[in-house]
Parts: sequence; C-alpha cells; structure tokens
Amino acid sequence: DKKITQKLANDFNMGQGEASTIAVAMKEKCIIATDNKQGRKVSLINNLPLVGSPEITVNLYNNKKITKEKAIGSLKKLKEIGWFHPLVIDKAIEDIK
Repeated sequence: DKKITQKLANDFNMGQGEASTIAVAMKEKCIIATDNKQGRKVSLINNLPLVGSPEITVNLYNNKKITKEKAIGSLKKLKEIGWFHPLVIDKAIEDIK
C-alpha cells in the first residue's frame, strides 16, 4: 500500500524499502526481520512480531544450518559493528554455548 508506505517513511524517517516491508507486514500480519532502529520501533508500536540478526543467527545454529563457530563468529562481528547493545550479543552467544 503506497499510501501507508509513504506515511511510515515520513512519520518515522525511514527509507522506502523498510517502510514498504513494514506496510506489507501490517497488512499480512507477518513477522518482520530487521535491524533498522526505526523499523524495529514501528514494528513494536504496531505489535508486529520482530526478529533481528542475533535471533536469526541463533535460530540458524539451533536448526543446524550453520556451525557453532560460524554462529559465534557472526555474533562477534555484530558486536564489533556495534548495531546492538553488547548484552544482546552476549546473551545470543550464551544461547549458542
């Protein structure tokens, strides 16, 4: 929905791609996978199910899609980049160990 997409983009100062993804999720009631701060905020405000890279990484490991080493390495890289609070990453690493 172009109208909702534009409203989300304007109201929450986000790009069209992020806004259109959230607009679809609002209509279809599906899960949002994003690390974008504004996208996460809009998802929480609208009670949309939400996951980010740490949760996806742990899930991939738990489902044997990636190795323990790959999972922990990826999470350490996320910590290094600094998108997430260090405790979020530490918790995800603990979940893998």
